[in-house]
Amino acid sequence: MCTSACSRTPPSAPESRSERLLRVHVRPGARAECVSVTDDGGLLVATRARAVDGRANEAVRRLVAQAAGVPLREVLLVHGERSRTKLLQIANLTPQEALANVERNSR
Repeated sequence: MCTSACSRTPPSAPESRSERLLRVHVRPGARAECVSVTDDGGLLVATRARAVDGRANEAVRRLVAQAAGVPLREVLLVHGERSRTKLLQIANLTPQEALANVERNSR
């Protein structure tokens, strides 16, 4: 199946920024690192990194990028720098596409 941008149907209405954000709940200092899709359509990210000096935030970006199959530079922390609940934006992917990629890559 072709996934190039030219083969996609354009959205019927412009998307607002909030429609492009992915909600992520973070568990810093976990024993093991993992990314999983939650029942409410977000992500749960467990990272070994502690929430000190932005280390957990960088680990979350790295783990989400790996799980979604995108380069790290395309994952932006939009909101929640000091919170366990964060909003991420992944360039060129909708939240639904990102969740589908995470589910596919976690098998």
